[in-house]
Parts: sequence; structure tokens; C-alpha cells
Amino acid sequence: MNKGIETSGYRTSETVIARTGKGKYDFRRMWGGIAWPEFPKPGAVCVVGEFMPNKENVGLGQLVLLDKGEEKTIDGLLRETINLKDHYCAKRFYVDERNEGWMETFKRADGLTRYEKEHDDKKFFPYFKGEWLLAFITEAPQADNPEFGLQIVSDWLNDKKLLVEKGVKEALEAEGVFPVTQDRLKEDIPPVIKALGFVLAAYFKKPFSGHEGQITNWDNHIKKDKDYGEYREVTV
Repeated sequence: MNKGIETSGYRTSETVIARTGKGKYDFRRMWGGIAWPEFPKPGAVCVVGEFMPNKENVGLGQLVLLDKGEEKTIDGLLRETINLKDHYCAKRFYVDERNEGWMETFKRADGLTRYEKEHDDKKFFPYFKGEWLLAFITEAPQADNPEFGLQIVSDWLNDKKLLVEKGVKEALEAEGVFPVTQDRLKEDIPPVIKALGFVLAAYFKKPFSGHEGQITNWDNHIKKDKDYGEYREVTV
């Protein structure tokens, strides 16, 4: 958890204000991704913020990976998700819905998608801001094709569409996760990168605009070969 970032959000909006030692930043939204534990690999959760776009690029602001966490158990992953949701005022998390049991656990989790008791206990809910802050647990686009998300992660990092908070980048480098290269497409995908890929695939599928863009036929936008899935930008 990056305790050097303080955030405040709004009850009826995804807009978030973040303050760090370097200043104040306005985010249009905070989204997260969750990769389920796959023994011996832990599960992972990450939070991505979208900066308010400029006049030249009103469709999609620059993204930044702000934080991440890993846990070996589903209970630990749920607690980490709640803490990241509270700390960053994240309103949506993308997951692989094929694990129906864990999907329902997160959808019904007290402190994540609803509140059923007091949550001002700082021991268990250290970043609790208020019962207005609820999150949605949503199916990740292309969850059964993690190489698709990895391709976006790799491309957007190279194109500077995706930035990484310094502390998170240093941690991922130390863990051997960064740099993300094309070789990763042929290897086991690290859990945090899988979670990040879920988020970026969601941004790719439904970028913010005056109306939500919809891609109804993914076959028109994804070209596959024997090594990995590729994508190309679409206009919505």
C-alpha cells in the first residue's frame, strides 16, 4: 500500500483527487483488476487511475498504475482489495468471472460492494472513508485470453499511454516482473500483470466518451496467431 498517496472521491462520481509529495492530481476514474490465486502463484489486485484528459485527447486520459498487492489466499486477497478500494476510492474491479464461487464472494463482500455493519474499526478497515464508497465487481473483457491484456500492457507501456508509480515500478523490477517484453507472451503471466491486463482490456473496450463505446464483435478487432493475440485501436 502506497501510504504516500492521499485520495478523496465523490459519492455520485468516479472522479478522484489524489495528493502526493509532488502535488495534486485529478483523476477521472479509478479502476482495479483482480487475478485469482492459482497455487503456487498468489492472487493479485491492482489499481489504475486515469488522469483527466486534455483538450487534444478528450476520449482517454493517460493511465497510471498506482498500487498493487498480492495474497496467497482468497480471504487475504479480498481484504487487500477492500483496502485498495478505500484508499484510492476505486469504483470498479475487473475479474475473471469463470470462477463463479469467488466471483460471488467478492460481489457480496461486506466492505467492498455493500455494508452491513460498522466499518470505522481502523484495525480491520484502516482506509475506510464512508459507506458511500462502494465498488462494482465486473467481468473482465477477454478474461479467457490473458495474452490479449498482456499485449496491451506491453504496447501501452512502450507508447507511454501507461505510466507506473515509482515505488510500484521499483517493486516490480525487483520481483523480476518488469520490464514487460514480448517474450512474456510465451511464458506464464505474473498475477499482477494479469490483473493489470484486465483493467487495460476494459479501457480498450469501453473508453470514456459522451456515450459508452460498445464492441459487439471481437473477431473484427482481434487477430490471433499461434503465439499471442494482437489488437488494434478502434474508433467508438
